[in-house]
Amino acid sequence: MILIILSIYKIMIKSNQEVWEHIENIHKNRDDINEGDLYERVHAYSTYSLEEVSVQDLDPEFFNLDEDKVKKYEELNTVYPAIVITSSKHIIDGAHRVKAAQNKGLKTILSYIGKDSP
Repeated sequence: MILIILSIYKIMIKSNQEVWEHIENIHKNRDDINEGDLYERVHAYSTYSLEEVSVQDLDPEFFNLDEDKVKKYEELNTVYPAIVITSSKHIIDGAHRVKAAQNKGLKTILSYIGKDSP
């Protein structure tokens, strides 16, 4: 069953607007989602594919991480919402989830990966 689900994830393609709506849903209680260049970074790619990515290939340390948010993700007993990364695996959204996954010893994390060069 798990193998079938992972196979479905590999072929799932989303538009940049669908990925943006995914981010808005995750951060629906934050006032600062429209600050900075997050929207532009997401829309630099026209499409994204949903895939499992090794957490060791991702570096959340570039971000100013809130350790309380990381702990909240660590305490979840469910699959984290997919993160968003560039085609070269730089994190666009989801650094707290990546750090929590690394701290928990998880091997992979669901990721929307930008598929066309910006």
